[in-house]
Amino acid sequence: MAEEKIIVLDNAFKVFQHIRGIAKLEAMHPEELAESFWEKLSDYLTHGSLGLIYIKDDKVVGETIGVPVSSLEDSCRDKIPGLYDSSTLYVSSFTVQSEYQGQGIGSKLVKSFIPQAKARGYSRLIGHAAEGSSLRINNSLGAKVLQRYPDYYGTGKNYYFYELIL
Repeated sequence: MAEEKIIVLDNAFKVFQHIRGIAKLEAMHPEELAESFWEKLSDYLTHGSLGLIYIKDDKVVGETIGVPVSSLEDSCRDKIPGLYDSSTLYVSSFTVQSEYQGQGIGSKLVKSFIPQAKARGYSRLIGHAAEGSSLRINNSLGAKVLQRYPDYYGTGKNYYFYELIL
């Protein structure tokens, strides 16, 4: 049986060690939402960010990352209803490789992410979740949907802005 583990990417060395696997996950996002290599790297290295990856079969098969709301670009902040302070972490990515979906990896990532966020002083998570398993996982943990975005950034998909009080 392959070893499975969750790694907190809390320093640049760990990020660089796994950046190829992270980049493969990013390629799964709709073109309109995918970040460039440098944008993704910047997310992980932003002061106050929190990133976790899920390793299975010796490869990165899932990730979630949150960045402080204050570090978001104006174009993203425009899609965040309400005002949020420094105790708020914006979940900018939550991805599991297609062939590993339905195995509970997403739930394990989010359940590991929450105590890590609390330990870093965050009291609220916000984000935009795609309709489907991402939204279901967040809702199952108590997230409240605050707004629906049809055709989010021209993707043709519904996304939902959520808030999870920790």
